[in-house]
Parts: sequence; C-alpha cells; structure tokens
Amino acid sequence: MFSHPKTPTWQGPQRTFFPLFATKSFLLLPFIILYVVEINDYGIRVLMTLVADLLLTPTTYFLIYRNMYHPVTALVTSVVFFCLWLCGTLFNGFLAYSNELFFVKNTQWKNLCYGETGLQGVIDLLYGVMIGFAAVAVHRWRKGRKEGIAKVESRDTGRV
Repeated sequence: MFSHPKTPTWQGPQRTFFPLFATKSFLLLPFIILYVVEINDYGIRVLMTLVADLLLTPTTYFLIYRNMYHPVTALVTSVVFFCLWLCGTLFNGFLAYSNELFFVKNTQWKNLCYGETGLQGVIDLLYGVMIGFAAVAVHRWRKGRKEGIAKVESRDTGRV
C-alpha cells in the first residue's frame, strides 16, 4: 500500500512530492507503449533514460513503503533524472525534426516521436517540480537536525 513517510521532514507542502512521483510513474506506461510501437534503429535514444527510470521507480516505492526515503536522496535523484529526461526530450525532438532519411510511414514515425517528446517533457516538468518539494524537505531535515525534531514538529502543528 502506498503511504507517505511519517517523518516530520515530509509533512507539509513537500508531501506533494509523492503524488507527483506516482503521477510520473503512471505517465511512464503510455510512454512505454509509444516507445514499443515506434521502436526502430533509433530506439537507443530513449532506452537509457527509460531503463534508469524503470529501475528507480520500484526502488523508490520500496523505500517509501519502508519509511526510509531520505530527503537528500529525493533531491539528488530528482535532479539527476530531471537532467536525464531533459537530454532525452531534446534529443528525441531534434532527431524527429532533423530526420535525414526518408522511409515508408515517415510522417507517422515523426508523429510518434513528437508524442514521445511531449510525454518526456511532462515527465521532465514533474521532476522539476519534485526538485522543489525535495529541496523543501531537505531544508526541513537540516533545520530539524539543528533545532531538534520536537521543535520543528511543534512549530508545524501549533502544539507544544
């Protein structure tokens, strides 16, 4: 079952990180379908990012389930995968736009590539927003280490 971590660093607006991650995971399904439909000699352009993300997703869900997902881990993986998906998005879009070879069903192939590029852009945008929420969680974690977790909890809930 999917649940939010119980630590105080993940309570508050940064809690939105996890629904965004779930949304990103669900967007991978149509992206994989488009990728399989369009697979050809240029398939390697997407494969690196896709395989890395498919390895990250179950690992992250396991760490969230075990309440072991650290804010620094969330920030680092979000930044790395934002950069990976951005490179893949740009490469995929430029490849489809500057296609030098003509083959049968070239227009359909370009449309599939542009569809993939759109989904990649949305996934990249989600990672960008997750960077912000992870940064807030890291800030709360660092502040909690300095002040003590009890003070951070009491300030957020209004209770002492």
